[in-house]
Amino acid sequence: MSGAAAEAAWKDPAFVATAHAWLQDAAAAHAHPLTGPIEQVHIRPWSTVFRAPAAGSALFLKACSPVQAHEPRVIELVAREFPDLVPALIARHPREPWVLLGDGGERLRRQLPGAGQLAVWRALLPRYAELQRALLGRDAELLDLGLPDRRLHRIPELLERVLGDDRSAPPDVRGRVQALMPAIRRACATLAELGIGASLDHDDLHDHNVLLDGARPSIIDWGDASLTHPFLTLAVTLQFAAAAGGVPAGAAEIGALRDAYLEPWAAFGSLAALRRAARIGSALGAITGALTWYGIITRLDGVREDEPNEMASMLERIASAVGALEP
Repeated sequence: MSGAAAEAAWKDPAFVATAHAWLQDAAAAHAHPLTGPIEQVHIRPWSTVFRAPAAGSALFLKACSPVQAHEPRVIELVAREFPDLVPALIARHPREPWVLLGDGGERLRRQLPGAGQLAVWRALLPRYAELQRALLGRDAELLDLGLPDRRLHRIPELLERVLGDDRSAPPDVRGRVQALMPAIRRACATLAELGIGASLDHDDLHDHNVLLDGARPSIIDWGDASLTHPFLTLAVTLQFAAAAGGVPAGAAEIGALRDAYLEPWAAFGSLAALRRAARIGSALGAITGALTWYGIITRLDGVREDEPNEMASMLERIASAVGALEP
C-alpha cells in the first residue's frame, strides 16, 4: 500500500460513516448539536480531520493512525491541566484514537504571516514552558499515554537504530551522523547535568500548529509529541519563528523568544547556563524530529517510497546542528 493508498483508507465509506456517527452523537451529548454537513478537510497517511458546523462555531474531529494514537490522550491531559493551551476539548472516543475539539480560531501562519507572529510567540512560549515544568517527574504517567520514550539517555541508542537501517538513508549520509555519535552522547550528558528532567515535548510547535482566536493562542497537532528533555522543543519553534519574521536564527528577536521560553526555568540555573542548555537542546531537537519520521516510514507502508529523500534530509540536519555545537 502506498502513502496515497493509506490516505485513501481515510476516505473509505465505512470509516467515514462511523466517524460521522460518533461526531454527531458526541456533539449532541455535549450540547453542541450540528447545524450543517460534515466535511473532511484534512487527510494525511497518519491522520485525518473532519469539520462540522455547530451553533455559533465549528467542531473538529481528528482521527489518528496507530503511529500517533497517543495524540487524543495527550490533548486530554493538556486540556485538564492547562486548558488555555488547547482548543476546547469536547470529547475523546473511549476506544478509538479520535478526539473532538472546539474551534480554536485561524492558524497563526495565515492570520499573521510575518513578523507580527513574534508577539504571539512571546506570550505563548512561557505558558507552554509552564506546562512542561508542571509535568516534570511524571514520566510513568506520560508514557502511559503512549508517548514515545525519547529521554536523553535513550536518544543515542534510538538514533543508532536508524543509522543501522539501510532503508533510512544512503550510506554516506548515515556515515556523517555516525561520526558525530560521540558528540551526540556528550551533548545529551551535558544537557542532563542541568538537572531538568524529561517532560512533554510537542516537537512540531510552529506557526501552522498554533491557532489564534482573537488574542488567545492555542496549540494543535500533538501527534509528534514525545517524552524527552523539554528544551528540544526549541529546534522547530525558533527556526520557524525566524523564517516567519524574516530574520536570521541568531537575531535579537529570536533570542528574545528563547529567553521568554526560558523564564519559567529560572530556578534551574543562571540565564547564561539556560541559554547554553537551550543551544544544546535546539541541536538535539533535530534528532527527535528524525525519530518521529523514522517511525512513520517504518510503520506506514508506502510513505518512504512517496518521500524517498526526507529521511536523508533529516539526518543531514542532525549532522549540521550537532556539528555546529563542536568547537
